[in-house]
Amino acid sequence: GPHLWLCLREGCLFVGCGSGKEKNDHSGDHEKERAHPLQFNLTTKRIWCYSCQQEVLPRNDPPFQLVSS
Repeated sequence: GPHLWLCLREGCLFVGCGSGKEKNDHSGDHEKERAHPLQFNLTTKRIWCYSCQQEVLPRNDPPFQLVSS
């Protein structure tokens, strides 16, 4: 099923489902509307870049942790 994706643009914090299909792909719609390309999958903890159309691999993986500033 679809996963929830968190927008990584500073101050945005949008969360939307991403089905990988055009219909009901709210994270993809968010990127198109706001030009916020980096999304964090809350289930798999993977980062996707819509600009590059590929997964972003963090240097500190594993484990990857979001650090609040």
